[in-house]
Parts: sequence; C-alpha cells; structure tokens
Amino acid sequence: MKRDRRPSHYLRWLPMGLLLASAATQVLDDGHGQYSSMLHAEDRSQTKPNQIKREIQVDSRELSLDSAERYLSLVDRSRHGEEKAREELMDWSPEDIAIALFSVPKVEGYESYLPAAVVLEVECALQLFDRDDEDRGFWHLTFARTAIDWMEQEKKGTWLRECLLLIGYFFQRPGVQPLDGRSMDFFKEALSLFPGDPEILLAIGSMYEAVGRTEEDQDNIEKAMEYYQDCLEVDSTWVEARLRLSATLLLLGRSTEASVELTRVLRNTDDADMSYIAYLLLGDSHRSQGMWQEAVRAYEAALNTCPEWQVACISLSHALHRTGDRSQAARVIEKCLHLPVDELDYEDGWWRYHFGLSYRMEDMLEEWRKTVMP
Repeated sequence: MKRDRRPSHYLRWLPMGLLLASAATQVLDDGHGQYSSMLHAEDRSQTKPNQIKREIQVDSRELSLDSAERYLSLVDRSRHGEEKAREELMDWSPEDIAIALFSVPKVEGYESYLPAAVVLEVECALQLFDRDDEDRGFWHLTFARTAIDWMEQEKKGTWLRECLLLIGYFFQRPGVQPLDGRSMDFFKEALSLFPGDPEILLAIGSMYEAVGRTEEDQDNIEKAMEYYQDCLEVDSTWVEARLRLSATLLLLGRSTEASVELTRVLRNTDDADMSYIAYLLLGDSHRSQGMWQEAVRAYEAALNTCPEWQVACISLSHALHRTGDRSQAARVIEKCLHLPVDELDYEDGWWRYHFGLSYRMEDMLEEWRKTVMP
C-alpha cells in the first residue's frame, strides 16, 4: 500500500551516533590526530532548535582512562538508583561527554555498562526535552545511539528498536503538539529498520489517528486504518489493533462495520481498559445511527466496567437526555461531579487512548531500569 515518505526532521542523532562510534574507533586505533564530527541539518524554511549544525572536536590526546572511569561511575551510580548522577551528567558539556564516551572502550569489561549508559542518556534527554532544552536533549540521544552501536550484535537490534519507540511515545504525550512530526519521525525510522514490526505499525497508526482526530482530517484517519489493518495481518488476535481499527471505521462513518469489530473486541478481551473503550465506541456507533436506547446500554456497560472514569458518565447522561429520561440524566451527571478528579494521578481511560500509545513510555522506562539494575 502507498504511504507518505516525509523526510525525517528529527532523527539526526541516528547517523550522528554512527559517526561518533566510528570516530572513537579511529582515534583509539590511530592514537594521533584530531577528529571533527558534524551534524548538519537540511535547509528548511522553519528551523527547529535541534536542526542547527553541531560540531565536536575530540583530540586523541584528551582520551583517557580517567575520563572514561568518571563517566562509567555516573552510569553505575545511576543504575543503583541515584538520581543525582543524572543531574551531574546533564551538567557536562557535549564535548566532555564525547571525550569520556570515546574513552570508554579503554576500560576492561566496558560492554557490561552499555545498557545502563543507554538508559542514563535517554533519561537525560527526556528530562532536557521537558525543560525545552532540545539541542542538548538530542545530543544525549546521539550518545545513547553510540552506546547501542557498541553493544554485542544480538543486543543491538532490541535496544535500538525500543529506544526509537520510547522516544516516539515520549513526543506523543498529552500537551505535546502531535503535528510537530517528532513522534512520527522516530516511528518511521523504526519501521525502516524493522519492517513489518506490528508494534511499530500500531504506533504509526496511533499517530495518524491522533492527528486525524485533532484536525478532523479524513486522510490521516484512512492512513491510520491501513496501518491497523497491517497489524491485524501480522496478528489477527491483537485486541488493541482491532479496537483502534474500529475507532477509525467509526470516524470514517462506517458505523455498522465498526460495531461488528467492537463486538469481536468485547468477545475476546477481559481487560477492563480495553472493554471500557470498546463500550464507549460502541455507544458512539449506536448514537451515530440514532439508536439511543442501544447507546444508553453501551455507555452503562462502560460505566459499570470502570465506574471512576468520567467520559462514560458524560456520554451516558447525554444519551439518557436524548431518550427523554432527563431525571436519570441529571443523576448520572451528578455522579460525574463527585468522581475523584482532584487526585493527581487521576486519568480517564478515554484520554489515555486519545493520545496514542504515550502511556507505554513509563512502563518501558521502568522495564529498562529493571534490566540494568545490578
């Protein structure tokens, strides 16, 4: 199937990671001379902070065991759970980190530190992105990629795939403009390296769906649908892919088809979150066809599945009002006003769905941390 081939605006750290890794090898092998690595951005009408030219010069005479040991000490402290180590590394300049990282192969057994170095560098990048320091954030992604390139071959692919997905999920978070291209660029790069990977296909579909919902753009919804269909070709039992396919069918006005797919989802899952979204969408499908009593039953099922979430309350109240049962509609919306909206960790499952797969980021980071813990 045909898909757009947009240029990657944000993945400059990937080729840079390769350049840094090869440069380190060259300097370590030669023992003399000077290496200058540059990251060039294409000329564009709109320049982003991370698109400027970056240049690092590493004199081989600066490479030292002491510099590498200082860096690996921070890595080791970080994998023991010391958050201060991350703050210390973020105070280093890109040049200092490059010198230290280039020196790492001098340390015996350095390979065992590389996964923890990736986690530390990615966490530094995410924290800097949160502080709107994109330029330094992308440098840390460059160094994460360098550490991945030095891993053993059997580990390299897994870490690179997950790194690309995790950063894509990060830029998909609520409050981050979905149209800025960062998530899509990371996901598309991942797909080019790991073609046919169903999780990557799902991630790209979720981006098109999020943009399509935000912009009410049918073209993006259709692209999302195609990616979800590709997921199901790989694994026809994947409930989340079928759920998201149902949502796109509904957005395209294909309510009857959406209802059929949603019924399949509900028949094949016992996951409360999935069931909640499926019942909400099924209610929306009935509502779009003017079947208000059926919509009421679907929204009631959603509310019974997850009683603490608001969207089901609001939808049910609206449907009840349309059936003429205004007193019950008022009672339902009254309940909505007393849900735990003041809790800091409160989030409705619908909004988690609405913002793509960004909710996976924290789970992935936590799994990474467990992996590198001694």
